[in-house]
Amino acid sequence: MFYGIRTKTWLRNHLFRVGWFDRAATEVALKGLTPHELRHTAASLAVSAGAHAKAVQRILGHASSAVTSTSTRTCSTWPSTRSGNH
Repeated sequence: MFYGIRTKTWLRNHLFRVGWFDRAATEVALKGLTPHELRHTAASLAVSAGAHAKAVQRILGHASSAVTSTSTRTCSTWPSTRSGNH
């Protein structure tokens, strides 16, 4: 979820994407990127930078570290490796 500065409320995914996310992703040559893929990328970067997997698990709200481990290994925002099914 994302907080709307103008609306002062939580934005639903669709409003966030239509409002600016999709356009921003396209402008940086990542058309089709989703907020969920960005979440996976942030988790991957945290783990690769040395964050403990259990800490990342708690931040993401995953029930098990196995889910976090899978998320951090399978997702990338780089066009050459994006699978498009996350």
